[in-house]
Amino acid sequence: VPLVLSELTALEELYFYDYNFKTADFTPLTYLKNLKVLKLYDCKLSHIPSLLGALTTLEELNLRNNNLEEADF
Repeated sequence: VPLVLSELTALEELYFYDYNFKTADFTPLTYLKNLKVLKLYDCKLSHIPSLLGALTTLEELNLRNNNLEEADF
């Protein structure tokens, strides 16, 4: 995840489509304290990163069309 996203603290919705997250660092997302919607369509995810559990304002998480095998939380 691009580090610059951590500066967008008022962001409420974030969509990624066809992005390769196989080895992504999701740490920048933990700075998005107002994030309500996160959609990761077709992003080649094989597991749900535990850091997503830190997104306490998240109301919708859409992981459609990924290769999910496990969740870390």
